[in-house]
Amino acid sequence: FNRGYATGHLGCQIYGVLGALSGIGAGMTNACIAYDRYTTITKPFDGKMTRTKSLVMIICIWTYVIPWATIPVLEIWSRYVPEGFLTACSFDYLKDTFDNRMFVAAIFFCSYVTPMSLIIYFYSQIVTHVVNHEKLLREQAKKMNVESLRSNQNLADQSTEIRIAKVAITLCFLFVASWTP
Repeated sequence: FNRGYATGHLGCQIYGVLGALSGIGAGMTNACIAYDRYTTITKPFDGKMTRTKSLVMIICIWTYVIPWATIPVLEIWSRYVPEGFLTACSFDYLKDTFDNRMFVAAIFFCSYVTPMSLIIYFYSQIVTHVVNHEKLLREQAKKMNVESLRSNQNLADQSTEIRIAKVAITLCFLFVASWTP
């Protein structure tokens, strides 16, 4: 490895582009999935996923991701360089120039903070909606002098909404844990 990246300059560029496409793309795809779940749960009649809606989301994801992956290849702003033991390539986050620091800050904000914020927002809204819905059900049951509005309710059984809220919180936590540097 003393002569540089194992597959040369072109291999480093390809590795960097594929890493950026898959990494940033995964974050934005998770944000779109969170949005879809949010609309499905909070607006059950209007929030249905259609082919057109799916296609628009996919186009938006790729339109967002491709510039971030290609800017370093074209060396317009930063570049892909070997890192560590020269077995991987990533954008140059070690070069100590103002332009490079700005690129690192911009890609951190756009590739990590933005999708994470969207995911946290959408899943927190799902949890809020579920909690409010359960509260309304309890209030209505109280007005009707019944224990519950659900038929055959067992205290050990949890409602679908509560399970959805737990899954939402778990997914949000896992995204933050897996993508936080």
